[in-house]
Amino acid sequence: MSVAGLGAIANFLWVPYYPVWALTLVAVNIFVVWALCTGMRREADDDRET
Repeated sequence: MSVAGLGAIANFLWVPYYPVWALTLVAVNIFVVWALCTGMRREADDDRET
């Protein structure tokens, strides 16, 4: 998760040179972080119900 977060931050450096590609990669990295966080939360919720 931290690699995707650092990747999103690092891709901001490429915005002046490749704006569309850099913003696409930032969006993908943020989606990866979001997916990992929501997946962890769902697993924690499932454990509490049993």
